[in-house]
Amino acid sequence: MRQEKSLRVQEAGNMFHTKQEAIDFIYESYLKAQPYLNYNDPDGKKRNPAWTKEILNELAFGTNVLITGSKGKGSVSHMLTLILMSQGIKTGLVTSPHITDFCERIRVDETVICDEKLLEYADSLKGRIRSIPVKQGGYVSPVGIILALAFSWFREENTKVHVLECGKGVRYDDTRNIKHDYSIVTPVFKEHTRELGKTIEEIAGDKSRVIQPGQKYVFLAEQQECVNRIFWDRAKECGVSVRQYGKDFFCENISFGEEGMSFDVVTEKKRYCGIKLPLFGTHQAKNCALALALGEEISGNLEEDGAKEFLGKMHYPGRMEIVSRHPFTLLDACINPASVPMLKEIIERVPHKKLAVILAIPEDKDYLGVASALKEEAAFMVFTSTENPHYHFSKQQAEKAGGFPYIEGAKKAYEYVKNMDADFICILGTTSLITDFKKQPFFPISICKRRRR
Repeated sequence: MRQEKSLRVQEAGNMFHTKQEAIDFIYESYLKAQPYLNYNDPDGKKRNPAWTKEILNELAFGTNVLITGSKGKGSVSHMLTLILMSQGIKTGLVTSPHITDFCERIRVDETVICDEKLLEYADSLKGRIRSIPVKQGGYVSPVGIILALAFSWFREENTKVHVLECGKGVRYDDTRNIKHDYSIVTPVFKEHTRELGKTIEEIAGDKSRVIQPGQKYVFLAEQQECVNRIFWDRAKECGVSVRQYGKDFFCENISFGEEGMSFDVVTEKKRYCGIKLPLFGTHQAKNCALALALGEEISGNLEEDGAKEFLGKMHYPGRMEIVSRHPFTLLDACINPASVPMLKEIIERVPHKKLAVILAIPEDKDYLGVASALKEEAAFMVFTSTENPHYHFSKQQAEKAGGFPYIEGAKKAYEYVKNMDADFICILGTTSLITDFKKQPFFPISICKRRRR
C-alpha cells in the first residue's frame, strides 16, 4: 500500500517533525498487521471499516458525495469538483492513489494540503487513532485515517461539499462510514477479483453498498444489464432515487480536435452546448455528463459559462493524457482489457503509420488480456517495470504475451521505443508507471502545477 519499506513508529506523546513521519503514522497499523494477513484473502477477511466509524461520524459534515465504479472514478471526482468550484461552492476532494506527492490525495478547490497541515492534523489525531482497540491481525485502515485528516482540514477551510473517491470496493471501505447525500457509480466491470469477488455480480454487489438509506440520489453510468439490476435493486431497498445516463441525462455531438474534444450534455433541465475538455475518449464525455448532472442537482441553478470555463482547463495526469506530439505519445493507467476499447477509439482517430505500446502491468493483473487486445494495432510492443517494490513484473510476462521484449525500467523502455521510429507511442500500465514517467526528467512532459495552501 505504500512504497517506503521502513516504519518509524512515534511514541503517542511525541510530535511528528517530518512529512514522512506523518505518512508512516497513517500506515503503521496496517504494517503491524501485515504479517498476520493472507494476501489471497478477500477484503471481508482482512478489512474492518468499523474501527473508524465513530471518529468519521464525528468529523464528517456538509454535503458529501461518494464515487465508486471500475473506471472513471478519479476523472468524475475532479470534474465534479471543478463544476462546483465554478459555482463558488468551496469543495473538499479526497482521491487515491497519488502520482508524485502523497498530499495530492487531499485537496480543497483543487489545492493540495500542505505538508505543515498534514503534520498538524496527524499529530492531533494520533492519540485517538492509536487508542482504537484493534485485535491482533486487524488494523485501522489508512483510508479511514486519511479521511479523518481530510475532514479535520476541511473544517478549518469551511468547505461546503466533499467529493470522496472510494477504493477498490465499498462494502469494506472506510469511505462508506461517511454519511452522504449523493453517490455516483461509474461503469463497473470485472476487476479486483481477489478482493471483491470472482464474478461481476459479486463485484457489483460490493460496490452497490455505496447506496445507503437516507441519501437523496444515486447517479448511474451506463452499465451491463446484470450490474444495472443490482444497483437498481439496492436503490429500491434503501429508498433512494436513481438518475441514470441515457435516461435522465446524456451527451451527444462529440467531436475531437488536437487539444481534446467538444460535446453537448443534455439533462432534464437544459442542454449544455459546446463543452470543451482537454481530454480524449467518448467515455470522458460520459463521465462529464455524470458530473454535470450531479453538479446541477447540488448547485440548484448551474451557471453554464463558469462550468465550461473550469472544465476547459482540466488537467488529469495519466488519463488518456497527451504528453508529447513528436512523436504523438499517450499516457494512460490502463491495466484491464475492459479499458482497451476506449483506447482503440483514440488510436483510430489519430493518424499514424507505426504504433508502439509500452506495458507495465503487474503480474497479478490481466496483462495478457490487454496485450492480446492491442496486438493487431501495435507494430511492436515492449514490457517494462516500475520502481514501486510492491508490484511484480518479469520477463515471463513478455514471453507469455507473445515473445515481446522485456526492458527493465520505464526510462530504458521509452528510449528503446523512440529508436524504433514509431510515430505513435502508447504508454500503459499501473499508476506507479505514471509516477515514474512524471518524475523522470528525460520525458518531455508538462507536469501539472499544483498550488499549495
